[in-house]
Amino acid sequence: MKAKTLLLLFLLSETFCFSQHKMFSNAVISSPKAHTSYFDSIFPITEINEFKKDIQQSAVLLKNGYAEAEIINKSDWLLIAPKVKAKEIKFIFTKYPAKKELWLTDYYKLLGARLKKLFETDSNLNSNLIKWSIILQTDCKTEPKARLLFHGIEIIYEQIKSDTLHKKLYKPLEVTYDSTNVIKTAEQKVEHFIKTNTKIKDTSIMMIFNKHPEWKNSLVVIDFTGSMYQYGGQVLLNHILNLKKSGIKYFVFFNDGDGRKYKIIGKTGGIYCVTANDIENLPNLLNKVKYMGNGGEKEENNIEAIIKGMHKFPDFTEIILIADNNSCMRDYCLIEKIKRPVKVIACRVRKTINPQYINLAYHTGGSVITANEEINNLDSFKADNQLIINNTVYRYNTSKDRFEYKNKLRYRFHQNCNRFYKKQCECD
Repeated sequence: MKAKTLLLLFLLSETFCFSQHKMFSNAVISSPKAHTSYFDSIFPITEINEFKKDIQQSAVLLKNGYAEAEIINKSDWLLIAPKVKAKEIKFIFTKYPAKKELWLTDYYKLLGARLKKLFETDSNLNSNLIKWSIILQTDCKTEPKARLLFHGIEIIYEQIKSDTLHKKLYKPLEVTYDSTNVIKTAEQKVEHFIKTNTKIKDTSIMMIFNKHPEWKNSLVVIDFTGSMYQYGGQVLLNHILNLKKSGIKYFVFFNDGDGRKYKIIGKTGGIYCVTANDIENLPNLLNKVKYMGNGGEKEENNIEAIIKGMHKFPDFTEIILIADNNSCMRDYCLIEKIKRPVKVIACRVRKTINPQYINLAYHTGGSVITANEEINNLDSFKADNQLIINNTVYRYNTSKDRFEYKNKLRYRFHQNCNRFYKKQCECD
């Protein structure tokens, strides 16, 4: 149990970039007296006689002790942390003496120290997606009485509704591991991930990359929602197998919001960025991105992920997007922020190419790539007013400055993506 917990916590603590931000910076935690107004704005205070845990609430109580910051029972949270998501965190103090200015222990200093110990226990708790508050207990007229009351932290959580927590997914592979075998171990881990998370074998994406040895210093942005695991896994596997000649410099994986129900354009989140030479940890990132969220909707935050990657790693040469052809881009309105060509590799193509991805390539000066063909210089097709890909004809709409289906199709899902062309979302 202990080894499994440590493995899961390792997966959750790895460095990544996504739009879930830290609620408290290191400067705030280390200098609480200089940031009192910030603490006051984050922590609403409720006064009660005595704190009692609500037995109907899913929560863990971490004990500090009177005027102490050290957490006594860290394991109570660590044992369940990989399987749950924290919703709310409450810091429980006693209001003794009744006037705060008479307190022997500085309130802000103690709060900062407790935050530090909490984040040392689990850094993922430092999140702006969590609701924060303070409880002050007032039933304490004397110090001995105050010491008898509970002092600590309540973490209210919810179970993660996902099948990604089964034992197979996080069970370490039985492989030999030493300093000379990192690449082989990584290869086996990725192969294991692909085998246990995909049913249909489609190796076309590996062939596409192998056909383009000229791609160098690439920023590869991968839709890593449920239906796309095999493609992201194969891109990573191909990179590991051809490490010396791979042109991939950076990876960006996105899962459309880490399971968040309400999405904000440009701030959906669930975006993880990593350097491609981090071979030892890359396989674990696959599990982590899947663990945090598997999409669940037909729209994705492709453009946000590209922008995040560009900002995180500005020294790339080209952008390659591994896209789910059967998903709309919810954040298409952000396309004007992309000033570099995007090579769109369309996966899960049945018959037609989603026009949104054609227009992403067109407006950025990029290309559309499938298992069978590659279309470059999309701007040149405007004069003929039509473009043919996979035997489907697209016409160029001059008034809307985009490519569209020339004829109505029986397969109508891609036509439902038209609503995301409307500039009604907040793009800033």
